[in-house]
Formats: sequence, C-alpha cells, structure tokens
Amino acid sequence: MKSHLLKVFVVVVILFTSILTASPSAPVTAATDKVDPLLFQKISAEGHAEYYVIMTEQADVSAAASLSTKEERATYVFNTLTTLAEKTQKPLLAQLERDGATYQSMYIQNMIRVDSGINTLNWLSTRPEVARIVVPPTPKMDPVIKQMTPEQKAARPPLQAMLPALKPALITSACRTPSSDYSIACASK
Repeated sequence: MKSHLLKVFVVVVILFTSILTASPSAPVTAATDKVDPLLFQKISAEGHAEYYVIMTEQADVSAAASLSTKEERATYVFNTLTTLAEKTQKPLLAQLERDGATYQSMYIQNMIRVDSGINTLNWLSTRPEVARIVVPPTPKMDPVIKQMTPEQKAARPPLQAMLPALKPALITSACRTPSSDYSIACASK
C-alpha cells in the first residue's frame, strides 16, 4: 500500500512539474545561446519586445530548378514553403495564441514574428524546433551622396548640349501604349 501511494505521489509531482514547464505563463529558464542578448535588455526596459523566431527546419526548394515552366516552379516553391511552415510552426502558434502574444507566421524563411514578454521568449528559446531568436533589423537609410571631382565636372557636357540627344528617347518613352507598341500619334510627331 505504501509503495502504491509513493508511486501515485511521484506521478502527481511529475505531472504537475510538466504542466508548469509546458506553459510560457510559468517562468522558464531561457536557452540563452539561442537568444540575441539585446532582447533581454529591451524586455527588461519595456516589458515586451518584438523579435523573430527562426525555425530549425528550413525548406529545400532546389528541386524546383528541374521543373519546366515558371508556373510549376512557383507552385512547387510556394507549396513547399507554406507546408513546412504550417507543420513546424503549428505547436508554437497554438501556444502564442493561448498566451495572447502578438505574432505573424512567415514562410519564405520559416520563422515567426513575435511581440511578447520574457516568459514567452524564455519558453520559445527552450523549444527544439527553434534555431535562434533575433532582434528585427532596424531599417536605416544611408544618404546617397555623389560628389564629382573638378575634373569630372569639367569633362561633363552642359545640360543644354545633352538635350538634343535625350529628346527622342523622352518622346519615345512617353508615347508607348500599354502593349509597348508605338502609337500612330506619337510616331507621326
């Protein structure tokens, strides 16, 4: 009888522990080698962060090269990418939904964009189907500055000298119809 009670107690403890570790709402220790350290800083400061969860399994679409038409290749690539994303992301998306996290499934690169707090981030980092978790790139516009040397400026013909050469090209491009044929009206000018 004592051994039976002990077995039941052990099973209850194991079940209770597995329930706590299966849910991101319970604190989970992060697999920090998978997570960009900036995410921890951002979540610490703001309470949440946006990040990309890159899945371990990525689609191999190289077989598309052997297909004969562009339509066949496009269909093959799309179906391969979306099927893999649906299969590998499904358990993660279900948990993100339960947690109320903001997310977007992506399939060109098998990944999920997530905005969440630390518990969800930690839980995702422990999942074997997750390769790494990264901060989204910050778009940055670098100004295009082209400076001409005095020699280049001197060698450049004045704009008025270039206009006669450009005029036929400007008229031709302005006279194209949607079918890329020249219209009679433009050809007569």
